[in-house]
Amino acid sequence: MGFLSATQEGQKTPRLKQWMLGFPDKGELSYIWDWLCEIGLGTAVTWQEIKAWSDITGIKPTKDEAFALVQLSNAWLNERNRGHGKHETPHWAGD
Repeated sequence: MGFLSATQEGQKTPRLKQWMLGFPDKGELSYIWDWLCEIGLGTAVTWQEIKAWSDITGIKPTKDEAFALVQLSNAWLNERNRGHGKHETPHWAGD
């Protein structure tokens, strides 16, 4: 979201408001994304945080689902941190 939140040079509004795009379908594993949003997107999710979230919610992720939460958290943070500057473009935005 950093890239989309930045205002391009010479423009007055952030890219997100300039680009009328929708987010892609999350697919059949969207519940894992929903879990990650519940746990939090601000920092890398740890195994301890997953355990605490699981204890509180009663949701018991499998080992693979918990591993996916950790990996998705890291991927999210890496992509979020790209493109924060006005002149930076994340790899997914093209040339």
